[in-house]
Amino acid sequence: AVLGCVIALQKEMSVTPELSPSWIFVAAQIYSPRLDTLSHALQLNPHVVSIIQQERLKRGSPDMCEDILAVGICVEETKLLPVTSITECQTFLRKIEQLQPCLERVLSPSYSDLCSPGFLKHFENI
Repeated sequence: AVLGCVIALQKEMSVTPELSPSWIFVAAQIYSPRLDTLSHALQLNPHVVSIIQQERLKRGSPDMCEDILAVGICVEETKLLPVTSITECQTFLRKIEQLQPCLERVLSPSYSDLCSPGFLKHFENI
């Protein structure tokens, strides 16, 4: 994910790609909302890591997409939870409350400014 941030930053600045500690530091600072969202989503659903890795291999693109994929998977899994009893309803609501900070970040205008145009279409699915 951090490598995707470095690549995106270097593309935006039209510089020769180079991986160095200073580029990593600056990219991590600029894209911290996306990295924080990814971290939060992975804390909620650690098993999402393997799904994201598979998707990343399919795409073959260096663009950062892990945060959008992770949040999307978390939302889809939450939508599939049964809500036929009080206990299940409480579980569903707890999951929604846990996801809310991620969704608020992802759906904010400042967040979409950090995403490549190709990934903006994924916001519609969330």
